[in-house]
This record gives sequence, structure tokens and C-alpha cells, in this order.
Amino acid sequence: MTGTHSSPQRASRERSLPPFSGERPGAHVQQIVNGVVSFGVLLSLTDLGVADHLADGPRDVAELARLCEADADPLHRILRAATSLGLLRATDQPDTYALTQEGRTLRGDLADSMLPAVMMAAEPRWLEAIRVLPETVRTGRPALPQPTYEYLADNPGTRALFHRFMRTRTAPVAAAIADLDFERVHTVVDIGGGHGTILAKILQTHPHCTGILLDRPDLVETAAEHLAALGLRDRCEVVGDDFLDYVPPGADLYLLAGVVHNWSDDDAGLILQNVRKAMEATDGPAQVWCVDLLRPTSPARFGPPHMATVLDVRMLSLFSGGHERTRAEYESLMVRNGLEITWLEQFPNDMHLMVAGLAT
Repeated sequence: MTGTHSSPQRASRERSLPPFSGERPGAHVQQIVNGVVSFGVLLSLTDLGVADHLADGPRDVAELARLCEADADPLHRILRAATSLGLLRATDQPDTYALTQEGRTLRGDLADSMLPAVMMAAEPRWLEAIRVLPETVRTGRPALPQPTYEYLADNPGTRALFHRFMRTRTAPVAAAIADLDFERVHTVVDIGGGHGTILAKILQTHPHCTGILLDRPDLVETAAEHLAALGLRDRCEVVGDDFLDYVPPGADLYLLAGVVHNWSDDDAGLILQNVRKAMEATDGPAQVWCVDLLRPTSPARFGPPHMATVLDVRMLSLFSGGHERTRAEYESLMVRNGLEITWLEQFPNDMHLMVAGLAT
């Protein structure tokens, strides 16, 4: 009879287990926690240039390790994890991998590459902003020792990466703006235009237009060089000034692309008041085009959060007062500062164009 029955102790333990009812409690929380590891895998692919090395087709681990100047065994572990994340796929050949459609977006040679977004998210200050987010929530202001724009001004390497990220993110929006009707537009003021990605696209698409780029004095030299390299410098004035204090008058169109969401209602109000004053000093009708995300009026019950909801938390962590707004909040903000939204259109990257004129 020996060995034909389980011991009484083992049987008792087995009977005490609850019936399996599917996903264990906390599994979803663990999945969110695991996102840190997933980002580490993504960052490794990006930093090692794996997508660029796979651009021409599949490669095996040994060849990838040589090209990436990496140790083959830990690289293979990253490649396996990247496959489970849908960034790579294993081929029929042993230990050989190829890019998926999502993985291709990590190539550095693409105009809309996601590589700058990954590298920007890994920048130490950006990571630290998330780590100290609980303190930010307690105090109501970013728990970082220096305002973000000052930090960028003092750290040229991070500033260059930030503007590279902004150029790739802005490129499809610039194309959508330039595709609109500019027949009655002759002069465009791009407020907070950075390096001039959007303004350059407008001027290239509409040769009858001229432009004024307004941004911080520490940015305008690079913007002028960028516009000159594109052969547009003779059609564009570059002004280094603070748009919280001044906006040049005399234009048909005032562009605020990804600007208003950086500021509190009070500071955004100052910007819009300066735009309104410039429009009032202009001969003939003028418009302001505001391009930003629109936050949903209510959060999704479950599933991936809306981009505006995610970016709203990022703004909380980095910019004092900056936040994403709902359509009603933008309409109210405009009206309080003498402007009125007359048209709304959806743009790429979950952005929206809000066309406004002087309030009647």
C-alpha cells in the first residue's frame, strides 16, 4: 500500500487552496509596475541602435551583438523581451530577429522616429520628475529644484534632445497646418515657435507668405540658423522676446502650437491678451490658431488612458501651472481674454486646431 495515497498533510494542504477564479488580485497593478521593466527594454533597444541595425532585414544575435558592441547573452534576453512587447519578431532561423511595424518606429533615420521620445523620457530630470511626483501632488508645484525652461537653458545637451523630440512630434502637425487654406494669409506670427519647424513648413508650402518667429532669446539664434539653412531667412524675421509681455502686431495669423498648455490660466491669459492686442492693432481681420490636445471630459473606465490624460500628469510634474484643458475650458479661457473660438478641427497625434477671432 506504500506510495498509493498522498500523505494526510499534503491532502489537507491541497483541499485548503481556494478554487482558481482567473486573474489573481493585484495582477493589473503588477502589470503597471512591470511597465518600468518594459521601458528599460525599450530604452536598451533605442540606445544600442537595434532598430537601425535591423533596418535592412533580420540578423542573428551574434551579428547584432557585434554591431551593437554588446554582450551577446544579455542582448539576447533583451531581444526576447522586446519580442513579447511586439517590437521584434523571431524568425524561422535560430536566434534571429526582425523588426515589427512598431519596432520600425525606433529607427533613427525616420522623420517621425520615436527614438527622440524614448531618449527624452529617459533623461534624468524627466525620470526624477516622475519619482518625486507624490511630493508634487502634496505641494501643488513641481518638486524639482529648478524650473524646466531654466534647466533646459543651462543644459545644452538636454535642450538639443528636447528640441529634436519636439521637431519629430511637431512634423505631422506642421504638415497638417500647412495643408490648410492660406490664400488670405500673408504674414504669420509663430508664437513660441522653437526652431521654426511649423513656420518653415508654412513658408515652404505657401511662397506668398512671410513669417515672424517669436521665442526666448536663447533659442532664436538656432531658429535663425535653421531657417537660413532652408533658404527662408529672407522671408522670416526672428524675434527674441517674452510672449508673456509682447506679441508683434500686423499679422493676419497668430499661431500658438503646443504653447498654451504649458501655462496656468493666468499666464495663458496674458499670452492671449497680448495676441488680442496685436490683432486689434492689425489692419483687416486676423485670426489665432491654437493647436493643443483636448482632455476628455471624463476619464476612460478602463484601458489605455487618453494621450491628454497622460500628458496632463507630465505637465504637472514638469511645468508649474501647465495642464491639458477640455474644449469647454479652452472656450472659457478664450472668452475671458477677448477671443472666441469659431472653428475646431482634429489634427494628427490627438491634437486639435482651434481657430479663434476677436470676440464680438
